[in-house]
Amino acid sequence: MISKLILIALGPVLAFVLPFAHGGPNDIEVQLDDGTKQILKKIGCYKDKPFPNRALRDLYHNHRWDIDWSQWPDMTHVISACASWAKRKNYNDKFGVQFYGECWADADSSRFNDHGLATNCINGVGEHWSNFVYSMKGVCPPLKMNLVFLIDNSGSINDTEFDNFKEFAKKLAESFTISATYTHVAAVYFNTLANFGFNLKYDINVIKTAIDNLPNIGGGTHIGKALTYTLDNVFKVAPRQNVKNVLVVLTDGKSHDSVTLPAAAVRNYGPGVEVFAVGVGAGDSFVAQLNVIASDPDEDHVFHVEHFSQIESTTGAVEDEICKDTVHRTQEGHRTPDIEHRTKYFEHRISDTGQRT
Repeated sequence: MISKLILIALGPVLAFVLPFAHGGPNDIEVQLDDGTKQILKKIGCYKDKPFPNRALRDLYHNHRWDIDWSQWPDMTHVISACASWAKRKNYNDKFGVQFYGECWADADSSRFNDHGLATNCINGVGEHWSNFVYSMKGVCPPLKMNLVFLIDNSGSINDTEFDNFKEFAKKLAESFTISATYTHVAAVYFNTLANFGFNLKYDINVIKTAIDNLPNIGGGTHIGKALTYTLDNVFKVAPRQNVKNVLVVLTDGKSHDSVTLPAAAVRNYGPGVEVFAVGVGAGDSFVAQLNVIASDPDEDHVFHVEHFSQIESTTGAVEDEICKDTVHRTQEGHRTPDIEHRTKYFEHRISDTGQRT
């Protein structure tokens, strides 16, 4: 139970901030200036570029002048202000906090990931040329879902890197309502061969322990074979066949066998399996293979990072996509027309001292 509310003055905006409220590991709860409570989902830290290549193109509010630096490192008053103004401006999907106090959004919120993940965010806000992105969509409702992880443990992955994959899986799993009625979780790990980690379970503590106990064996990378194994031994024999099916593939390299037909077979099984591909590594051909594995549109289902240390930071974005109603997904390649930038002069950055740079 939360026993204390913190009231913070935000210039024209007042907000109650509940920084440690209930919800998943990617959630914070705020009470906006209109008195409503809002769950914000932490999507993560993403790169930005100058106009005309801004990821989120509308600086709809600038809170830099009202930052209470005495509260550092707690920046929840800034996040809350951006959320309140986002609602006022009818940005009801995503917004980003950049340069400690700038609030950015876009009519096409899928643009937030146009330039990939960044590493220069701190305390829930972006620094120079980075947005810490939040979703206004709120807590994911309980989903009747089979959530299956297909985890690479080939020879190129050391124990620390494999632990990064396991932390990702645990954090994503505990983002959902795990119960007999709602989400069940299973895991398969693969190298040259595919192996059962554990079959569908619905006790989060048992699931997290089972993920921790997955072994790092080593060997080749045969994703195609692993996809077929997962289809035959998890999805086809799952006791619940009328629920949402989701597969999250975690890998660090190109497959030694073909993935095209096995991936299509998984995606097209029954009412369909929504497949997400999360890859660590470099190379256009690697990303192209992730696109072949994942469901369409690729921009919603493929997450690519350069380093294992970044993998856990993608859980918020993956969770957000899983929670989406598929009929509302943006069509592949869609971009809404450019919007008029009311504050385009902020193309010239403002320094910490308030001077243009």
